[in-house]
Amino acid sequence: MDIKKQTQEEYFFNLRHEPFIESPENYLKELCHFLGVDAPSDYLNDCASIVFKSPHKSRNDIKWSQELIDLVKKRMGEFPFLHGYSYEC
Repeated sequence: MDIKKQTQEEYFFNLRHEPFIESPENYLKELCHFLGVDAPSDYLNDCASIVFKSPHKSRNDIKWSQELIDLVKKRMGEFPFLHGYSYEC
């Protein structure tokens, strides 16, 4: 079931991990606004202070066979929100 096709776009907040890490305060402020909650600067600063400075590539914690990499790549193609990601990124 594709919930996005059945729901109005204004009910979704799309957020990609990498831009969030680059500018967490801005994205947190946007997210709070989207949710209709206050976002005082001290709250935004505190939240941003615990965000990793770069993505953790947990896929590097184990050895992947080429077969598994290809399978995941194929399956990723089924999900529009994963477009732009790859094993190498």
